[in-house]
Amino acid sequence: MSSEIIQKNVDEELVSAIKNALINTPVPELGRDAWSLNVVREIVAEERLKISIVLPTFGLRSEKNIAFAIKKALVNLVPDPANVDLFVYSDVKAAAVQSIKIDDIADVRNVILVASGKGGVGKSTVASNLAVTMASLGCRVGLLDADVYGPSIPVMFDLEGEGQVKGFNDSASNTTYMVPPIKYDVALMSIGFLVDTDAPMIWRGPMIASASMQMFQNVYWGQLDYLIVDLPPGTGDIQLTIAQKINVAGAIIVSTPQDVALKDVVRAKKMFDKVNIPTLGLIENMSYFMCDGCNKRHEIFASGGALEQARLLSLKVLGTIPLVPSIRSGADLGKPQSLSDKDVGEHFKEIAHELCATLALLGMNDNLPNNSVLNNPKRVAAEPEKKRRLPVL
Repeated sequence: MSSEIIQKNVDEELVSAIKNALINTPVPELGRDAWSLNVVREIVAEERLKISIVLPTFGLRSEKNIAFAIKKALVNLVPDPANVDLFVYSDVKAAAVQSIKIDDIADVRNVILVASGKGGVGKSTVASNLAVTMASLGCRVGLLDADVYGPSIPVMFDLEGEGQVKGFNDSASNTTYMVPPIKYDVALMSIGFLVDTDAPMIWRGPMIASASMQMFQNVYWGQLDYLIVDLPPGTGDIQLTIAQKINVAGAIIVSTPQDVALKDVVRAKKMFDKVNIPTLGLIENMSYFMCDGCNKRHEIFASGGALEQARLLSLKVLGTIPLVPSIRSGADLGKPQSLSDKDVGEHFKEIAHELCATLALLGMNDNLPNNSVLNNPKRVAAEPEKKRRLPVL
């Protein structure tokens, strides 16, 4: 058994059964078996049998397979299945060398930039639906609207108007932090919460850069596994400032299949390469339209262009999203459709799984800081609601 596992009053036959079951449970998205990932952290037999497992993310597609393997291992060894508790924690590692940390106020594990080379490809819609989908899987997620000139998040979450952000004074540093509103379990921040969005933002580059940094550093984000940053389109001041001052885990590029959008994908990828930010993958939005009347697939913006461009640039395709009217109407109403439309939700769930697995692989680098959930009791105590109890038998 691994030295990391806490054991108490446990029959060795039971331990061996769990080990053998997990050795034979592949986790294909991480290229390992479940046992080698050290997911089992505690097996304690007292009044009840308690098994605690720690996953590298709640966005792991293989979570159900791991739980099922443990279930099978216990079938013939536990007299009363009702006396078994299986708890699941997540321990998300920082995929960048260092996460944002200011006087222990912020604890953001991974900053993910969502970018597009041009406007109109649905980047903000993708960022919003992806954020709420990852939160629905159990991840701790924040969404930062970095488009100072044209903020979209207040509309997409039905939080328009000033006064959405509260203040928090840290007496130790005598600093006031902004407390982001939370909706659909996502912590939100946008310049649209602070100013009148009907008035034009006539700001020069340095003011824009300063405002964008304040939304990172002067916000009480709390403990987040992932902070998704909705960038403005293009390759301008805000992108450069964030790249220079924030430890970023990686970037996602959103595009449509048409050639004019794909040309900008190349520019966006080259920008991230120049500032040493890994591009995690490409999302093809408005990929096709399914007609209600004829049930036929219509490829309105051409076909396969983004996928071919991803191949040429050696980029992973995180997923494709169809052109669905409800996605647009949901954005206008402030209700992300990934939560209410099953088909739309499945598309975003697949993307969330791919993204979480990609970051988990990066976080398995031994040179990165160790923020183990068991080595950091404060992390467990601060967010007990992110512990799951799963039925075993």
